Amino acid sequence: MVPIDKTEFAWGASMVSTQIEGAAPSSDWARWERDGRLPPSGSGNDFATEYATDLALLAHQGVTDLRITLEWARVEPQNGQVDQAEIERYRQILAIARELGLRVWACLVDRTLPGWFSLDERGFRDKKARGYYWPRHVDLIGEQFSDLVDVWVPIVDPVLTAATGYLGGSAPPGRTDPDMFRRALLGMHLGLYEAWRVLRGSRPVATCHDLSPTYAQPSTDPEARAAANVADGIWWNWLTSYRDGELELPGTGPIETPGLVEAFDIIGFTYRGALSVDANGDLNPHPPDDKIGPLGDVAWNEGLGLAIRRLAEDGPERPLVLLGHTLATGEPEQDYTLVGQALDEVTAARHEGIDIRGYFHTPGIAGYDWHHANLVDHGLFDRARRPLPVAELFAERTTPPG
Repeated sequence: MVPIDKTEFAWGASMVSTQIEGAAPSSDWARWERDGRLPPSGSGNDFATEYATDLALLAHQGVTDLRITLEWARVEPQNGQVDQAEIERYRQILAIARELGLRVWACLVDRTLPGWFSLDERGFRDKKARGYYWPRHVDLIGEQFSDLVDVWVPIVDPVLTAATGYLGGSAPPGRTDPDMFRRALLGMHLGLYEAWRVLRGSRPVATCHDLSPTYAQPSTDPEARAAANVADGIWWNWLTSYRDGELELPGTGPIETPGLVEAFDIIGFTYRGALSVDANGDLNPHPPDDKIGPLGDVAWNEGLGLAIRRLAEDGPERPLVLLGHTLATGEPEQDYTLVGQALDEVTAARHEGIDIRGYFHTPGIAGYDWHHANLVDHGLFDRARRPLPVAELFAERTTPPG
């Protein structure tokens, strides 16, 4: 049963492991840091030592739900070697969250992976790695944490993870190979289904797809429209597979996955903005003439409303939850306005009868932020744990929108 009924609303905060704890030493991300290919994450924002205070801070501000990563590279730093001390540490964190009344949405993979899995064993694009090592890990996490978890979130942002790792080369493993990208993305979709198969029945299982409406630029160019259609397929083709039982990505051909029709209890998604696609297939933030913020996106919340409606119209009949909203301008007061606009889009969708049950702000507390480390404080609280204007908005809106 979904832990949030239609009359409730989840006011969530997302806490990504590398942001709050720093990269796990055995992770693919840490390998890149040691090679000088990424800025050092250090201890993130020191959540590893401050978690009791931090969780109380979030709960006091009106946060009701916590999305947090149980970092695979910490739990299983070497293939087959489980770190029981890390399991106990995570159990303590989740227990405190529960004591504070926070519902726990536990993520198994959020951008980073153990180096032995993603680099040595070729990650989700490899059939053995995906079909043996991954479900073995999912089963372990289910055994160790089911009593402290309210919702499972197996894989966060599969398109972003595959694109940065295998197409843009800006994250591990640093490839720029379209065929590898397709295989990695397909593997993550199949891995997500495999995780649901292992975890189903213990707790509800949610997807967490990163969604971007795509637009041809210019809209009159046939080649740009064709490229935009390809990009649209990358971000959205999974949606009909949950309804029709056939998974297909551009260039892969259809793969029958009839179990997908019954899979997942919640359709979770994240939103960072929309994309313009030119005739060469190059992606840029949309609208093209708007100001690009410090995270490389345009703060355009109308795209969020479009994404919600498309999910409701084309997807399976499941509750929707916005599991991550990440738009920042570098100006706290403007961010307050942006989040208010996003919540207005959610409110409008609920008024239309769309079953959307939650909003998660990313991050809850500012920390290391991928390629933008230390550039801008965005979140509910800054690194010094001072509330930002968005935190005031959370405290104000204690009743469900709509």
